Amino acid sequence: MKTLEGTPYQSECLIMFYREETPTTITTMKTIRNLLPALALVFGATLAMAMNFASPTTANDPKYGWHEGEVYDVTNRSMGSGALQYQCNIDTDPCLFQDAEVTTPISGSQGEFVPGSGLTPIED
Repeated sequence: MKTLEGTPYQSECLIMFYREETPTTITTMKTIRNLLPALALVFGATLAMAMNFASPTTANDPKYGWHEGEVYDVTNRSMGSGALQYQCNIDTDPCLFQDAEVTTPISGSQGEFVPGSGLTPIED
């Protein structure tokens, strides 16, 4: 065992920070090092499953807007100020919905739905 006499670590303040390697710490570090590939595999599998469940919305997903009691199908339409486009003005209400009954809002589409002049409401 090493002694601290005659070394810069003689001061009592530094003794508590001075640690020797012990067989226990060496064994623990080897165990952790051997488990790293398995931990990386588990982390990668978890991440792959999480990415598999996330389904991003596409332009072909159904999108409906509601304005003055009328429902508009804007599935293949883009946002803009054109006659066949729509706008989501700044508001806290949902702007677009996944269904024609306007019960399931699309996340991230906030605002008041304003249809372009060329869009016609869908028939009930």
